[in-house]
Amino acid sequence: DRLENVYIVTGANDDYLELESVMGGTVPANTGLLLEGWADFVGTVNIPVAASSTTDVSANKLVGVTANTTIDPYEGYVLMAEPKVAFYWNANAFTVGANTAYLPVDFTANPSAPAAFQFITEVTGISEVNAEAASGEIYNLAGQRVSKAVKGLYIQNGKKILVK
Repeated sequence: DRLENVYIVTGANDDYLELESVMGGTVPANTGLLLEGWADFVGTVNIPVAASSTTDVSANKLVGVTANTTIDPYEGYVLMAEPKVAFYWNANAFTVGANTAYLPVDFTANPSAPAAFQFITEVTGISEVNAEAASGEIYNLAGQRVSKAVKGLYIQNGKKILVK
């Protein structure tokens, strides 16, 4: 199967979307979803229809449409691939295709919302980072020893450190 994950959009943090996985659950009909798949996949993904929903998607900010729908200028964010895959603020009227989704412009309370919302593409298993004075050799996350830590995540004395 080339489908990696299925998400709803629950909000935004700066210019990144906050996603929640609903993979393995069932969602109500006409729910806007983001599908993550293999980069080389071209084709159709079939999603089974369920009689009832088992997944709470009430926090979802995506608006699903079943017919081609025109979004007026500055009224929403639309998914586009150029210059990179992101939801871009539509400065011109835009038609969202049938059976797709868009983000309404007011989905976030941030009055200075960015021109585009990106996806965080790398997730780490780090759940907590404590910044503390450290000594000894410093390594980057690739395991390479570095002479000094600049902005980023490092390993020192067997502990993760964050340099802001």
